[in-house]
Amino acid sequence: MQFDKDINNLTGNSIFKFNEFNHFGDYLYVILGHDCNLRCKYCFMPKDSTELDIHGIYKLLDLIVKEKHHLSIRFYGGEPILHFDKIKKIVAYTKEIGLDADFALATNGTLLTDKIVDFIKAENISVMVSLDGDKETNDTMRVFSNGHGSYDFIEPKIRLLEIKSVNYQIAVTLDEHNIHNLFHTIEYLLNHFRVKTVNLNYPYYLKNMNLKQLTDTIMDVNKKLIEKHRLVTGEFYDNFIKPIFEGRTSLYCGGFDGQIVIHPNGNISPCIALSEPPYAEPIGDVDSLKTLYLSPVFSDWMDLVTRYTKGSCMECSYLNICSLGCPYTSILSGKPASPDPLICHLTKRIMKETGI
Repeated sequence: MQFDKDINNLTGNSIFKFNEFNHFGDYLYVILGHDCNLRCKYCFMPKDSTELDIHGIYKLLDLIVKEKHHLSIRFYGGEPILHFDKIKKIVAYTKEIGLDADFALATNGTLLTDKIVDFIKAENISVMVSLDGDKETNDTMRVFSNGHGSYDFIEPKIRLLEIKSVNYQIAVTLDEHNIHNLFHTIEYLLNHFRVKTVNLNYPYYLKNMNLKQLTDTIMDVNKKLIEKHRLVTGEFYDNFIKPIFEGRTSLYCGGFDGQIVIHPNGNISPCIALSEPPYAEPIGDVDSLKTLYLSPVFSDWMDLVTRYTKGSCMECSYLNICSLGCPYTSILSGKPASPDPLICHLTKRIMKETGI
């Protein structure tokens, strides 16, 4: 069918391949603080003013450099720009200890300045700006504490990134407020800005969303975009399209592939959404990466792999294509041994419609 041909044209074709699970990942997520200057209505992050102790991240980097030569560091919040001084210190410290690192920053964009963007450009930091579409769509959910929309503050900051030739992407969070006009939203962003990549972020828990409607919409939007040769990369491409033709390089989410997350309270975990015991432990209790990965926090988390693969997933013909989705979603749903319902549903739907 045409959909299948268009995907082939965009991705190329190769045999399936499967790489073994690797406990020592390449990603460190640094959540600098939970505080934010926006009050987005769908935000799941805790509402507190706890800030990450810079010495905690220094200790973690000291442990990492003993084991790894390269690391990808991702700055998150809250709003990480509120802690820009710490970002500069962390970047400088990686150079001081001889750790080869690349950096990325997830931001709402409202606090970007010429000085900050100059630093981002100089250090080759990739930027992910959250924007849910045009002014009307974005300002429905992404608002300040006074209820005013954020679009008019974000647009000129994106223009600033473009003027200074910063590598940036736009992230759209799917929710009930924008799922009905998703194609318009993506077309608007691709036409209105010079962005090449639009990432679709799915909500962690789909309790209030109709799974069939969400699946239908995502499929319809990506079909239209692929047919127009405007492939939207990010979650849909990486988790559904690319693995069909190139094979999956890692079967599990980053949390199952050795990523490390350090939270503002000093706890370390394998998942950005889990900052408290039993899924996290204090950095002070860790004296090496080996003890970290052998700790109950990480070993218990890895046990979820066994629970997944001993279940119905192991018998599924799409196992080497499916990512199994977000374990946090499964935990919230009360079924930690079950796959993410959205990912499972989407994978089967895509394979059926492509005739593979």
